[in-house]
Amino acid sequence: MKNRKESVISNEGVSNMGEIILREPSLDEFEAVQEVFQDVWDMHIMRETYAAQIYNKNASIIGAYLDGEIIGVISSFMSVNKRGKKRWEIDLIAVKKSVQGKGIGTRLVQESLKRGEALEGDYARALIRIGNIGSQKAFEISGFKKQEGIYNLILWETWSFKEKLREVQDITYLPMETLSYRGLWIEDLFSRKRSHDEYKMAINYAQQLAKNEKRDNTGATILKEDVDKLPRSIVKQSANHGKYNWWTVDLKA
Repeated sequence: MKNRKESVISNEGVSNMGEIILREPSLDEFEAVQEVFQDVWDMHIMRETYAAQIYNKNASIIGAYLDGEIIGVISSFMSVNKRGKKRWEIDLIAVKKSVQGKGIGTRLVQESLKRGEALEGDYARALIRIGNIGSQKAFEISGFKKQEGIYNLILWETWSFKEKLREVQDITYLPMETLSYRGLWIEDLFSRKRSHDEYKMAINYAQQLAKNEKRDNTGATILKEDVDKLPRSIVKQSANHGKYNWWTVDLKA
């Protein structure tokens, strides 16, 4: 198991609060971690993925503790793009509603960045929903910059196809196993101009691969202007889960 790290953070600028401890939660604290995500996002997390991230040296779960109670959680993991860049993915962050607005989210982000730096990540990134002002502030204070472009988070169901499907060149199919999601991520879909048939084949191949691997679904973040490049039949089969911005910060600076 990973060595559990603990740090005490100062409460400068935070009134009426005791000492806050940041540390990795234990396997036995699953229910307490889940309670935080249920309080904020009405979200259930997966016990098996939680356990896997605790044991995974390339992932991190950090809890914020007040008087022994977990009041905030952040989960992150490392991924690698096709150019070999190591990306520290800040996936989920939640701070209980009763203590929001006191800088705890910012401190969780900053502690997560320390873990990404220790693992020699090239940069960190987070996908933040437009309108989530609290998260935007926490990441901006921590040095993140909002990247240009509004992205749609689009998902497709898994599927089995009778015909033989081929993998489309220059596209990355990245398995994703987070606390709340087990899917297959499509990257580099628009890295070059493609025909409608290529886009269809690329997404159908991902649906089939996700089905074979018993994943929840397959998806991608797609710029608003790129959605129109996809065949209408493919768009109609998808589910749009909202508009987001990518936020990034260089870990090598």
